[in-house]
Amino acid sequence: MLTATHNANRGCRGRLRMSPETIPVVIFSVMLIGGCSRPSGDLVFAQGLQAVDTGQWDEVQNCVQTLQSDDEFRPHAELLKGFLLKHSGNSAAAFVIFSRANSHPETREEAYHQAGEIRYQEGQFSEAILLFRQVLDWNPDRLETCRMLAAAYYDIGAVERAMSSLDRVNQLAPGDFRPLHLQATILKESDRMEDAADVFEKAAALVAAQSPAFDEIRLGWAEVLIRLRHFEKALDVLEPAGPCPDVQAARAQALLALRRFGEAESSAEVALNEEPDHVEAGLVAAQLDERHGNTDKGIERLRTLHRRSPHDLRIYHRLADLLASAGQADEALTLRREAGRIAELRSEFSAAHQAIIHDAETADLRLRLAELAVQLGEVSLADGWYRAATGLAPDDLRIRQAWMLFRSTHASELQLAPKSARPSAAREREGVRQRDLF
Repeated sequence: MLTATHNANRGCRGRLRMSPETIPVVIFSVMLIGGCSRPSGDLVFAQGLQAVDTGQWDEVQNCVQTLQSDDEFRPHAELLKGFLLKHSGNSAAAFVIFSRANSHPETREEAYHQAGEIRYQEGQFSEAILLFRQVLDWNPDRLETCRMLAAAYYDIGAVERAMSSLDRVNQLAPGDFRPLHLQATILKESDRMEDAADVFEKAAALVAAQSPAFDEIRLGWAEVLIRLRHFEKALDVLEPAGPCPDVQAARAQALLALRRFGEAESSAEVALNEEPDHVEAGLVAAQLDERHGNTDKGIERLRTLHRRSPHDLRIYHRLADLLASAGQADEALTLRREAGRIAELRSEFSAAHQAIIHDAETADLRLRLAELAVQLGEVSLADGWYRAATGLAPDDLRIRQAWMLFRSTHASELQLAPKSARPSAAREREGVRQRDLF
């Protein structure tokens, strides 16, 4: 939301929060009060803001040219010029120009917010957070800044601070499903399943069926219900969702738990036909192979999954069980030992993650999470934590060089890494930028 001004005591100055719908009214009011043939600076500035909202960039340029000749309105001209540069993709120059607009009380709030967005997009989280917090000190009700601050906190793993910012977003926009979606995701990742189920349900009540997030919310809710062993309800929640592999795999899990084996097998097959490496569907199919007496088929299925997901503990445990039942005790023992090593790494990762939920400053904690993610074979996850560490300490050459070396070493894996269709800070955090949830 943009700002403009009007105050009869100063000819047309003061502070006014404006939406696109109110800008024309303010322009007309300024014309009445001004009572002059030449447009006042306030009128030109209001017209410029309206042009920004409607994407009329030639008009924005005209307003800049008119305002920059007036010393009193030079910060206003700089603000509009910053919008032009940001729109053209020249973020570095836009940041400099926005800094010139922060000297005036009528333009500084917008200038700080826009500068914060630029720093966020650049991954410079520490500076973005400072800028957003300053905006909210001036205007605690600025919705978009609350959203951006929550996104920045989430991207660095400071999830308790993100939850606090999202609470404020929910107060300011009670009909918006997106902050609830992100809060539910945070609760799910924190193993607060009962709370997550409640918030997913609220988000599901608000999201439109045609929204791309409709299936994501239904799926996240169902996965929580499966963890809570509410299998029938999970199936009800998934009923209106589309037939994507993740949804079919979740259906298969719930159906298997309810001992509806034929339906479970059908859902798992649909998921695997579209995505042969789908872990959850593959695990269900392997259990059904064993149930049908096809232990060798189940072992081969799990071996294939293991080669493609060599750090997934569920595959280790299930494959070890099948190998032991097939009399291959030595290989089963080897797998269990390796699973123990991975479990220790995951435990260390979990403890390190828990240490940052209230922390929004310490880059080294994020660096350690990145290093552990590399050892766990989680390339996308590691990249996200390297990015968070660098964003908190952009001048730390040690961290930046570590990230560059990592990206060079894992370039092909990063290029091929699948993009998650649903938000997850760590599946446990796949490097998904949570700004996208807004």
